[in-house]
Amino acid sequence: MFLAENIRHIRKLKKMSQKAFGEVLGLSRDGIADFETRGVTPSLKTVMKIREAFNVNLDDLIYKNLEKEEKQ
Repeated sequence: MFLAENIRHIRKLKKMSQKAFGEVLGLSRDGIADFETRGVTPSLKTVMKIREAFNVNLDDLIYKNLEKEEKQ
């Protein structure tokens, strides 16, 4: 699964800080850092917010390495 990597990739692609990304989702900067680097898995509700806010396919968000696919 690539959820943590994809959250970070989407945030960086949108040129957003962890704080700004968290504000879009109603979360703290620490919450985003937890997902990206500390191995914390976001709730289904949060994953759905990411999917909706950034127009990402749910299966792609979880199972594909979006950064690698973008480079191909």
